[in-house]
Amino acid sequence: MRAITVSPGVARSARLEDIPDPPESDGPVLVRTLALGVCGTDREILDGRYGSAPPGQQRLVLGHESLGAVEAAPAGCGLAPGDLVVGIVRRPDPALGILGVLLEPASILAKAWDHTERIGHRARAWQPKTLLVTGAGPIGLLAALMGMQRDLDVHVLDHNKGGPKEALVRDLGGTYHSDPAGLERLAPDILMECTGAVGLIGACLSATAAAGIVCLTGVTEPGKVFDVDIGHLNRTIVLDNDVVFGTVNANRRHYETAASALVRADKHWLARLITRTVPLERWDEALEHRKGDIKVVIDFRP
Repeated sequence: MRAITVSPGVARSARLEDIPDPPESDGPVLVRTLALGVCGTDREILDGRYGSAPPGQQRLVLGHESLGAVEAAPAGCGLAPGDLVVGIVRRPDPALGILGVLLEPASILAKAWDHTERIGHRARAWQPKTLLVTGAGPIGLLAALMGMQRDLDVHVLDHNKGGPKEALVRDLGGTYHSDPAGLERLAPDILMECTGAVGLIGACLSATAAAGIVCLTGVTEPGKVFDVDIGHLNRTIVLDNDVVFGTVNANRRHYETAASALVRADKHWLARLITRTVPLERWDEALEHRKGDIKVVIDFRP
């Protein structure tokens, strides 16, 4: 079978190659890849910044945002040839079609909301009204989508002015900001930081209302340094009873929650998150960041 592989720690070592079929010991269900979503983590692995191969192997197979179709499955397991599945969950969801490739990133936000709500309900009268999302990439837009599904007043901050990101936020029913100065009086109850930009993170940590919750989802690249007044942050977080936490990988329950959120969403809106689809033969084009990109997908289908 064909796969995109990389030698971990070696920049520009990616290639499309034939690798052996997975052994039966990996599991009784055989799935053929249909599409892969490309994210910042993939690009950082390709740059040699981190990543490791499985024990006994030299190369790592890319593609954690995967959508596949079942080719073979044992009788009575709940799956049949043709079912669409995503990653670890093996959950058929034909209703999403190719949009199932958004399930893995959506699961990160499902976990973020799960933890946010558990933290928030530590206060008996917690009733959040306002959400601020920083960054209008796939993670930020999915955070905004789930905020709208919770009937919050959603605001999204991104450095791009105009274009598809602003239109997506407005069509979702949120408010789009390209100038941080317009947010000085907002004081959101929940803030989801989805950029990993150090300066923005520093500003977010003291930007919420009292008893506010900041969720960090963006990963900052190594070597970024920013001066922060720790004393001011400490006073703000302690005296306002704020909480700051991070989120990344999700478990099966969060995948299932994410699937429910995507199924409830407007499919035309979701489809607009996928701004570029690249055939497998030109896979390297998908790893280039181009202006206007939101989510890029590698299409494995013939």
